[in-house]
Amino acid sequence: MSKTLQSTWLRAALALWVLGVILWVSAGATKAAFPGANGKLAFISTRDGGTEVYAMNADGAGQTRLTNNTASDFAPAWSADGSKVAFSSLRDGDWDVYVMNADGSGQVNLTDNPAFDYEPAWSPDGSEIAFSSFRDGNWDVYVMNADGTNQTKLTHNLAVDYEPAWSPDGSTIAFGSTRDGNYEVYAMNADGTNQVNLTGNPADDLQPAWSPDGSKIAYTSLRSGNYGVYAMNASGAGQTELAGTSAGDFHPAWSPDGSKIAFTSVRDGDSEVYAMNADGSNQTNLTQNPADDYAQDWQPLPAETNRPPDCSALRADPQRIEHAERRQFHTVTVTGAHDPDGDELSFRLERVSQDEPVTGRGVGDPTSPDAKLIGGGHNNQVALRAERSPQRNGRVYRIKLVAFDVSGGSCSQVAKVEVRRRRHEIAIDDGDTHIWDSVSGTMIR
Repeated sequence: MSKTLQSTWLRAALALWVLGVILWVSAGATKAAFPGANGKLAFISTRDGGTEVYAMNADGAGQTRLTNNTASDFAPAWSADGSKVAFSSLRDGDWDVYVMNADGSGQVNLTDNPAFDYEPAWSPDGSEIAFSSFRDGNWDVYVMNADGTNQTKLTHNLAVDYEPAWSPDGSTIAFGSTRDGNYEVYAMNADGTNQVNLTGNPADDLQPAWSPDGSKIAYTSLRSGNYGVYAMNASGAGQTELAGTSAGDFHPAWSPDGSKIAFTSVRDGDSEVYAMNADGSNQTNLTQNPADDYAQDWQPLPAETNRPPDCSALRADPQRIEHAERRQFHTVTVTGAHDPDGDELSFRLERVSQDEPVTGRGVGDPTSPDAKLIGGGHNNQVALRAERSPQRNGRVYRIKLVAFDVSGGSCSQVAKVEVRRRRHEIAIDDGDTHIWDSVSGTMIR
């Protein structure tokens, strides 16, 4: 065997051995949780005989296969906008980084390199993807454009550098490294400069995962004698265990809203995807499948923005009250306001006005007021007097209602109620010329 061929064979054998260690220990790269609402969890499952990418709802429901390939697919990673999933696949005879749409369609090879490319991690702006590669005879962290172009090496170390995780602000990439003789969590600037050991522990620390606000990093550690999930400040301070069993807990992934951490556990005899509160409490099995489920990543959805209530369909019920000799009050309810987000609405009657004087000669009952607020005006009802001037063209009440949702959004609109001069005549609204406050009796204009 020639020296060149021998060297090539040794490099390939080393890559396979190191990749086997990475697959067994890390089961796919951990990522940043980009801020947003909690979407689906992508994960790996062997339930259909292969190793495929699946997705499920945050509560474990709706478990659906996204990839369907005879080769292995690993390490799913959601883009920051939740529209795409990057993953690693062996379908072309070596590990390459692929990307697909959130529903599993449009699967495309990005790296297309004969060496092993693994563990993709998106930049927060979606323009770049970091990944691990063995193309130079050693595992290093690379970065490329999201379309696979401009593949550039960031780490240059003879040890293993792998598992990149991009910080939510885009300035920093955390990664795993064996340069100190064991697995440690490191961080570097996004351009590869200023590489710093964060964990600094003689036991193995790996699988860094950023919190959505960038203040903390969850990771896996062997320091207790078994793999457990830990968290620390982004500086490396405050290292605290969150989950750990004798069987092993590993591969943390923060939820986009920062309230939970998903992780993989073998406490049930097989690998299952669990979720817990960010403080380690309330650990719950999500997948509950006898096959192996692991290597989860949480989909960020655009943060929900409050939509204000809609008053465009506001109307009074009834819209007409008949003049009566006793000029008694009739209760009118203003309806038609609705909230597009389904929020409960509260109301305030801002003003009740009319196009005739409240008191005076020929108006009718000289008694003021002609409107009474029900509940102090903090609802959508008002009592209106059934009267009008016999010398004018009918009375029109204007009820200005403001509707509020629970998030402070509001809308306002005017609903009208008429009192006809005669039953067969429609009341004419003269409120654009003169208008009086129906409660106080004062002239507004």
